Amino acid sequence: GKMIDITWSRPTENDVTKYYDMQGNEIVINQGRTWVCTTENKYKDKNKYYATVEEYNAANTK
Repeated sequence: GKMIDITWSRPTENDVTKYYDMQGNEIVINQGRTWVCTTENKYKDKNKYYATVEEYNAANTK
């Protein structure tokens, strides 16, 4: 898997959620299991996100 920064839109609760990359291009999600984790902007500085285990390990090595 991978992690990217996104925005999303769902104008009404009956609409399909659409995801966009930071350039505004719609992201096509493959069928099957997909995990989308959203965080409110007001909390973004209180959380850390890592795209890979290696990135996590590098950031947490003492």
